[in-house]
Amino acid sequence: MQRRFNRIKNLFGLLFIGLSLFLGYRMVFQAEAIQHQRYIDLEFADLMRKLIDDGIILEQGRNHIIFLEKYFLEKYPSPYLLRRVHDHLSGVVNDQGRLHFSPQAASVVNPLFASGEYDGLRGRIFDRHGNLLAGPENDGKGRTYPLNSAAFHPVGYGGGIYTKSGVEQALDAYLRPDGKRPWWRLLWRGTGSTGEDIYLTLDAALQKKAFEALGKQNGTVVVMDPENGDILAMASSPAFDPNTPPGPKWPATNQKHIQSFINRAVEECYPPGSLFKL
Repeated sequence: MQRRFNRIKNLFGLLFIGLSLFLGYRMVFQAEAIQHQRYIDLEFADLMRKLIDDGIILEQGRNHIIFLEKYFLEKYPSPYLLRRVHDHLSGVVNDQGRLHFSPQAASVVNPLFASGEYDGLRGRIFDRHGNLLAGPENDGKGRTYPLNSAAFHPVGYGGGIYTKSGVEQALDAYLRPDGKRPWWRLLWRGTGSTGEDIYLTLDAALQKKAFEALGKQNGTVVVMDPENGDILAMASSPAFDPNTPPGPKWPATNQKHIQSFINRAVEECYPPGSLFKL
């Protein structure tokens, strides 16, 4: 009797181990493969073919592709599509005297992550005291920036619709939901962010004061800790509010905002001045 009980116990133990291994494979390895799997965006491929048929994408000379942006924006006022078309012009080739765009050239990463729909799953960005600088909105879908324009240049923009910038771009591999993280994090995704959290040396209160001190002047303010070189504040003006909803206020369709995207602390050159005055 005892021997039979042990056999049944061992059988259930083996079944449990097998089920655990199967679920682990599905949740970890297969889920990771699905996240990184590439898809053919047939809708975008059809758009590229239509642009060729309408003469918005054409060939001038031998192997010289021309893209008529003005006519494109009249029909498709979307900065996101404009950027995508530019990125895929290399996929337009002359095939036996006629321009052709292959669907294979419209291969994209998992569209759930590329569309910006899962921005709420990106990791959070905090200042040195644990104050939130960038993180998920209350609905868990979008991304919010509590300091608005004040920390735009160092923190940047991390949405899926427009080009990323700042820390959001530099550490995107760690912040993104399918980015670098321990394999065991895949076992439990939960409802919150699944990207890594990032802590900066910035001081949110000091960053806000530095930006407010600039007012409407063009310029930059950088505050450093002289003992260790930590950047406590990096403000630049003019700036742009990353909480602005996608639309015409973004610089791709409104050129007057271009200056707002320049981080004058690291992207401009200025003549040296005296370090202090007596």
